[in-house]
Amino acid sequence: MSHAAFVVRTMHASGPRDVGRSLDALHQEMVHSADGLPYVRLTVLNVVAACIDDHDAELATNVLTSIGARHPARVIVIHAHPNDDEESIEADVSLQRTSLGKHDVYTEVMRLEVHGEPAYHLTSIVQPLLIPDIPTDLWVVGSPRLVQAFSDDAVSLCDRIILDSGAFQSPAVTLRRIATEYEHRRGRLTIGDIAWERTRPWRELIAQAFDPPAARAWLQRVRSLRIDSLGDRPSAQAWLLAGWIAARMGWARGAEPIVMGAVPEPLESSGPVCLVSMSLAAEDDIRMLEVETLEGALSIVSDVTGGHVRRTMPYRVPDLVTVMARLMDEARDDPLYPEAVTRAAALAR
Repeated sequence: MSHAAFVVRTMHASGPRDVGRSLDALHQEMVHSADGLPYVRLTVLNVVAACIDDHDAELATNVLTSIGARHPARVIVIHAHPNDDEESIEADVSLQRTSLGKHDVYTEVMRLEVHGEPAYHLTSIVQPLLIPDIPTDLWVVGSPRLVQAFSDDAVSLCDRIILDSGAFQSPAVTLRRIATEYEHRRGRLTIGDIAWERTRPWRELIAQAFDPPAARAWLQRVRSLRIDSLGDRPSAQAWLLAGWIAARMGWARGAEPIVMGAVPEPLESSGPVCLVSMSLAAEDDIRMLEVETLEGALSIVSDVTGGHVRRTMPYRVPDLVTVMARLMDEARDDPLYPEAVTRAAALAR
């Protein structure tokens, strides 16, 4: 659940050193205006949000402050302008308050506009502003080029990179880039993928269908798999589901019986998954499992256990605040994701 946050103190700063001094001054103001009530400065996480436009910067600020009650953070939102001739760093520094029961929680927000050559050296700008000895997440907002996010400096600076593989124009290319980085970094890279998190309800329903003992034998009898997504091409979510299923089924690479489909929408896009359909066969015994979205619900129809079972559950595509809150709750690499994205990247070729 998100909580409304609002700005209680703000200052303008020029240059990295002035940013830190301005933040300390804001906290001092809060201490003096606390009217005898205890003022606790609590931060459990650094979050650096790298943005490519003002819209993304506003989005990142709103999302991170709305979940600040559960995850009080030092938020550094960066909008880089590397092509500008004039070099400068301007920042708005604020404390944003979220009420949590009888207590107020404050999110420290630094919004930096970085112009010219310094935009190519964001790590050196950010590092002095981080609180030491607590985790640091780098959130790549929107669909920027991933060169800086996967640079050696950025990977060594942060504990996790958060991105949305579904936000990029070519999800397949992005998944291949992520898989390549996993292979290159050899266990030194942790990623939180918003598209992967959005497949969670689908993965849970499919896995639950094979939980009964009578259904487990059918895991090795899947003869075909179809995954449809909304739009004009398969989405990152669809590829990730396909990769996860291929990995869980133990299918040999290159022999996966998968068809990826798309249900056209008015706009060219790659959107959420809308159907997962499996056909299972053992000699003359043919069975099926189908999960699809139906008017605000997720419906599963299956006869894997021998009897026809239909089940529905309320469902809507989780919004960004909900997904980011879940990622912050877990704050670690999902052990299934690296293999799923590696298989998805291979399938998407």
